[in-house]
Amino acid sequence: MLSTNLSGILFASLADPATAQGDTINQWIRDQQLTQTLSLITEAIFSSRGVVTKSLKDGLIGTFPSAESALQAVIKINLILGDAEETTGAGSFWRLGVHYAKLHVIAGSVAGEGLDTAITLANSADNSQTLVSEAMADQIRDGLIPGQVKLQPHPEIIKGQSPIYELLVTDENEDEDEDDIPTSPLPIVTNPEIVPQQPVSSPTINPVNQPTETQPSDRELSAVGHTEALTLIIDSRQYALSEQSNQLTVGRGKENNVRIRGTHVSRGHGHFEFRQGRGYYIDHSANGSCLLLGELQTLVHNEELLLKGAGQICLAPSRDKSPDHLIEFIANY
Repeated sequence: MLSTNLSGILFASLADPATAQGDTINQWIRDQQLTQTLSLITEAIFSSRGVVTKSLKDGLIGTFPSAESALQAVIKINLILGDAEETTGAGSFWRLGVHYAKLHVIAGSVAGEGLDTAITLANSADNSQTLVSEAMADQIRDGLIPGQVKLQPHPEIIKGQSPIYELLVTDENEDEDEDDIPTSPLPIVTNPEIVPQQPVSSPTINPVNQPTETQPSDRELSAVGHTEALTLIIDSRQYALSEQSNQLTVGRGKENNVRIRGTHVSRGHGHFEFRQGRGYYIDHSANGSCLLLGELQTLVHNEELLLKGAGQICLAPSRDKSPDHLIEFIANY
């Protein structure tokens, strides 16, 4: 028996291309993470009036009676799995592709171009990212979009298909009025006296909690004195770190000094610290950060970075992943 219906189609891929082969211990951990993640996604689909049409070793296909119910499932999945550290553990990998189209059901099995589109979208997504088709985006726009959902054009172009969009989900319990406002006292510099940018030397990166390079001498420290030694510019706001106000945290969570939202931004993404006359950036995120020095990009993942000269920190593994979430720094020492 053949039936054709307009349906919301979700493909969840948990295939991690970086998974090592032949490592029995790591594979066992990976299998446990897969099982836990698939269980959470399945629960989100069922609670949104969806059906798990097919289960795979490292993914599944979900179908929904409407675009609205598919959207509700996507919201729940993003919120549940949004922070890999808090849910599935280090190394979790998931991608979602969502489409709205006619789906053929033949003797309980599904088929059609709509299914292929959802699979292609998921395979084109980055880790922890949801991509939706133009057809799905149109359905979302025509309905009442929850305040926690945002659509933005995605630069990826899939051959022979319409434009696609990245769907961003934020926690509705977070106070929108607190965005990017420091939650602890930090000096905001309105007219900072910034020295001309010095030639940028090569960055120094150390693993977190490992000894850093040789500390500055007493003479160097006395030269710094109590001046603002590290200036940060975040969304047009300027912050000065010194020996008196020596730390600033950034991330999606409202507990941070500065809240920054984005697909690749973790709740506690990282923090800037000033100590013994030097400024550092320490990454705590699941996806990593990126140091930008002109055209040079350097991945910083769970590492400590000594900041020199002037540059930018992107709260994503590369600039193209999150070009709107850049933090400028100027080291005055």
